[in-house]
Amino acid sequence: MSALPSAAPYRAAQVEPLALQVPGVVAVESWLSGSARRVYADNSTSESIAIVAAPADTQLMEPELEAGRWLLPNEGNTVVVNTDFRDEYPDLGLGDEVVLEENGRQLTWRIVGIVPTAANGPTAYVDYDTYSHAMRRIGQATSVKIITDRHDVAYQDEMAVRVVNYLESAGIRVGSSRTIESVRASNEYRFNIVVWFLILMAVLLATVGGLGLTTTMSINILERIREIGVLRAIGASDGAVRLIVLGEGVVIGLLSWVLGSLLSLPLSRLLSRQVGLALLGIPLDYKFALDWTFIWLLLVVLLAVVASLGPARSASKLTIREVLAYE
Repeated sequence: MSALPSAAPYRAAQVEPLALQVPGVVAVESWLSGSARRVYADNSTSESIAIVAAPADTQLMEPELEAGRWLLPNEGNTVVVNTDFRDEYPDLGLGDEVVLEENGRQLTWRIVGIVPTAANGPTAYVDYDTYSHAMRRIGQATSVKIITDRHDVAYQDEMAVRVVNYLESAGIRVGSSRTIESVRASNEYRFNIVVWFLILMAVLLATVGGLGLTTTMSINILERIREIGVLRAIGASDGAVRLIVLGEGVVIGLLSWVLGSLLSLPLSRLLSRQVGLALLGIPLDYKFALDWTFIWLLLVVLLAVVASLGPARSASKLTIREVLAYE
C-alpha cells in the first residue's frame, strides 16, 4: 500500500519506524515525487515532467523495460523515462543526456532505460539517494510504500486503515492511501465491463449467424430438391440425407471459423491497443489466446449442427413423389 502525507514532506526517519510498528507491516520504503521541466539549448523550458524518486533496489517496482535497463544504486545522475516521455521528446534516446530543472536547480541526467507508461504522462524515474541529495531533500518522503505480510484484498484494506490511523495518532497527517489490490480491482472492474460487452456482442453475432445458416440451408434444400429426389430414388435413407445436409452446414461453419480466426489476428491486436489507450492511456500487452480459438471451433461446429438440424429433418422427410411433383 501507499500512504501520502497531506502537505510538506515528512522525514523518512520519522515515518518509517512508526509504520514498521504496525503489526503486519514487514517492509517500508520512502519515496519522493517532484515536478521538473526540460531545459533546451536556448534556455527555454518544456511542460512539466513528473519525477518519481524511488530506491534503486526497490522491492515495489519491477517494470518491464522496453529498452535499456533499470537504475543501479550509487551510479550518479541516471534516469529511466517512460514511453510518454519518449513520445514527447523524440530527439532523446538511450545514452542521451537531458537537463532537468526543478526549483531553480538544473541537473544533467543520462537516460539508461525506457519503461511503458502508467497513464501518468511524461515521467522520469530516478534514484532516491541521488535525487534527494541533488534537490536538498535528504531524508524526506512525500510517500511511504508499505509491504504487508498478506496480500488479499480484505487484509490490505484493513491494514490501510490501521496504518493511517496509527500514523495520524503519532502526528503524521496522511492525505490519502491506496492499496495495490484496490488499484487492481478498479482496473479489473473497468475491463470486466468491456469483456462482458464483447461476450454479449459475440453471442448476438453467433445467434444471427446461426439463424442465417438455417435460412441458407433451407433455401439450399429448395434449390436442390431434385438432387435429393435422385438420392432417394437410388436408395438413400433418411439418415443419409440428414448427414449430407448436416455435413454441408458444418463445412460452412468451419469455413467461417477459418476466416474469422485469420481476421482476428490483426483485429484483436488493434482492439487490444485501442481499449488500453481508452481505459489506461497505454496499449495493453497483446497475447493471442490460441486455446480459446479451438474452444470457439467446438462452439462453431455445435452451432452449425444445431442450425442445420431443421433443414436436415425437412430434407429427410421428402418423398420421391413430392420431389417429382415439385415445379
